Amino acid sequence: MPRLKQWTPRSSAFLALLICAGCGSPVAKLAVSVNVSQVVQQSLPPAQKEPSLPRAPKPLPGITAVLPALPAREIMTRPQNAEELRESVRKLQESIRVRLEKQLRKLYARDVKRYEVELQRQFGDLEESSLTELSESIRAELEKVGAERLPKVSRLAFLAGWPDPNPQNTPSPTPLRPVPQLREDEALQLRKDLARIDAEFKARIENMSILRLDALAQRRTQILLAIELRKNELDAQANAEANKQVADATKDFQLDLARGQVIKLRPVAAESVTIPGGKPLAEVPKVPSSPELSEPQLTQSLVESDLRIWVGLNGFELKKGAVDKTAEFIAWRNSQKLGR
Repeated sequence: MPRLKQWTPRSSAFLALLICAGCGSPVAKLAVSVNVSQVVQQSLPPAQKEPSLPRAPKPLPGITAVLPALPAREIMTRPQNAEELRESVRKLQESIRVRLEKQLRKLYARDVKRYEVELQRQFGDLEESSLTELSESIRAELEKVGAERLPKVSRLAFLAGWPDPNPQNTPSPTPLRPVPQLREDEALQLRKDLARIDAEFKARIENMSILRLDALAQRRTQILLAIELRKNELDAQANAEANKQVADATKDFQLDLARGQVIKLRPVAAESVTIPGGKPLAEVPKVPSSPELSEPQLTQSLVESDLRIWVGLNGFELKKGAVDKTAEFIAWRNSQKLGR
């Protein structure tokens, strides 16, 4: 939607001029003159000063300073808070010692592991050879028992039959004839002899097994004890070595902390230092004005437009040298608020 122009007194005057132009019969116009330049000068607003542009600051001047010479000197440093420093050093030593001992223990733990593996291997060889010897001893006992049992088992089989009808070795509840009684008594004695031989064999086998197993268990206990002793020995070695290294590393520092130090300062020659001044800044450039109408040109254009309306409304005719109506025109413009 097009934007409507604002209704102004100048628009009202122009409309009235159009209405009057179409009413009544034409009449003779009065010749008048108006000094347009005078009206323009009175309509111009007060002259405004052009704002001044900021000036670039002046550059800073250069500075030259002379540093005086210093002779050679010796400074003796004294500990301010010796006890606090010693406590700080002690805490630092302890922290370093703990970390170093931990690293040494990790290193020695590998030696303990290798030592344990070696002892376990030796125990495995010992266990294997011991069980082999036990097996051979049991085999020898079996052969011995077999040689001792064979004639008795054969005689018992001849007397009582095979398999043995009376393994519980129970005597006959009724009296027997002399020959059968003798056979039964001999069979009872053979069974007792075989039971004795078997019990003695079992006791010997159990005794040999116990001795071998006890020897192996004792050796295993010795190995575990040796591993633990080796571990404790290396832990003590790690602790002693960590303490020694920390003490050796901080021994000289402790002495210096107690007695202070002498610091020698070399002589310093005189020297001049020059700081160059700053470069001048460029002036602010002037911005060219836009190519619009100047204030007097714009005011004169408006005055001439108002003059045409005023002349039409009053039936005047502009003519040089005619009656001067400049004052009336200015008064009319002021009444209509048609100033610039």
